Amino acid sequence: MPTFDFDAAATARAMRLSIYEGMAFAVMMAFGEVYFVADAVRLGATPHEIGLLVALPLFVGALGAIIVPRFIAWTRRRKPVVLFNVAVQILVLAGIAGAEFAGRQTPTTLLVFSCIFQALGQAAGVAWGSWYGDVVPAAVRGRYFARRSRDSYIVMFASFIAAGALLQWLEPESAGTIAAGEGGLGYAVVFSVAVVARIVCFVLLALSPEPTFGGLADAREAIRSIVGPSGGIMRRVIGAACVIQ
Repeated sequence: MPTFDFDAAATARAMRLSIYEGMAFAVMMAFGEVYFVADAVRLGATPHEIGLLVALPLFVGALGAIIVPRFIAWTRRRKPVVLFNVAVQILVLAGIAGAEFAGRQTPTTLLVFSCIFQALGQAAGVAWGSWYGDVVPAAVRGRYFARRSRDSYIVMFASFIAAGALLQWLEPESAGTIAAGEGGLGYAVVFSVAVVARIVCFVLLALSPEPTFGGLADAREAIRSIVGPSGGIMRRVIGAACVIQ
């Protein structure tokens, strides 16, 4: 639970900055991660490699989400954990863009980059969820996150169109004769935009205040919140997430 040393002004500031951070995150997604598989196809990835690129990063990312609560319990802070993971994500995205510009990208390097990127992203997401779960008052939580999601998805839709237009413009025309690995400038540019967007996320997160950490629930309490009589909502949410994934 948040402590009362986090005043209304700090709450309002954190909530306002998070709206813009969500928009920057949407740009990063639309110009970055969603084009990893398309880039792998351009690089001549086999069906097996494409399957790995879809599935393996999600598995590795889940490990990041499982491990990060231990760091939160150790540091007693969420913000530094988020900032560290986002900073390394920026380096990973920069590595992807740099490999594209240099013509050194391969399906294997893209898979490695993607796994690291997902692990960092999910780790940051867990810490961010704990942080902003304490920031946003329960009375306005549903309305606030609905607004944040709405604004983010509007920006993401526009960013999808812009990224697709850039690729259409910068990548060579396909008539069934393009060799595997040809092109790449378009992907280098869109991934560079993703780098800039993630840097904006980092700055906004760094400017956002964090309430005092109230500690993690123990394992037995967490299990009771899922399997106990009052855990019906959690079971439905977890079940729906599993089906979707």
